[in-house]
Amino acid sequence: MRIRKWYVDCTAEDGTVLIGYAGTLGRGPFNIPIQSVVLYPSSGDPPDARWRMVAAPPSLEPGGGVRWHAQELRIEGAWEPRAEPVSRILLATPELRVDWRCHLPRGWARIGLWDRTLEGWGYVEEMIIEGDLRRFPIRELHWGRFLGEADYTVWLDWKGPHPQSVLVVNGAEARGMVSREAVTLDDGRTIPLAAGDPPTSPSSSLDPNPAPGAAESASRVDPDPAVRVLADRRVGDAFFPPLPPLRWVVPRVLLGLRERKLSGRGRLRRDRGGEASEGWLLYETVEFP
Repeated sequence: MRIRKWYVDCTAEDGTVLIGYAGTLGRGPFNIPIQSVVLYPSSGDPPDARWRMVAAPPSLEPGGGVRWHAQELRIEGAWEPRAEPVSRILLATPELRVDWRCHLPRGWARIGLWDRTLEGWGYVEEMIIEGDLRRFPIRELHWGRFLGEADYTVWLDWKGPHPQSVLVVNGAEARGMVSREAVTLDDGRTIPLAAGDPPTSPSSSLDPNPAPGAAESASRVDPDPAVRVLADRRVGDAFFPPLPPLRWVVPRVLLGLRERKLSGRGRLRRDRGGEASEGWLLYETVEFP
């Protein structure tokens, strides 16, 4: 199995969130391109999601910027670097290799999309996975980014048989702990992570029919006016019903993933009761079957 996945995002000042994916899914002689973009309005209106089976990955620009031109999705975006890139080989075994390339931990994005223009802090990464996905030694994955004028933080945390954690704060690798409630650094700084409000509409999935139990699960979270749930769904239900021929190509481990994605204003607290740096949060928890 071969997966090459680009992920890009942008949070505008009004809280509108854009998330885009572009990549290829390869198995045996097949190599299938997929690209998608989802716009989550700050108004709370249902998200607008579009996808195409066309190869149009982002490109790295001289100077470290990233540009994404996907004509079929009607998107033209540029991310200017405001931080140095970070990369890690997260796993290298005879069965599976995972290469994480965070090209822009923090960037300033300007994006033309459909009938509007977005501008705000953004993030770009590329993930390359080769091997048997059944050998993925993860039970739960936590990913997120906090982007502000003064500070930024990126975290990637695996929980399971092969625990792995990457924490980058203002360009320096840091030590700490990631949970569903907070990112806690060893030096005392913390980023609280709220449970968030339920999605405003079940159409927060690319699939108009949400996974059974999704609405019930969302209704049990503790409300927080600063954070909202963008998606709470099974990946297979969200992405592959629009592409039924792919279901026999995609491994079951991918179809069974469940993700919970949240966004909103956040704070990097320097110490208990001390001053805090403000920024935009975007984070998720992914449960493996």
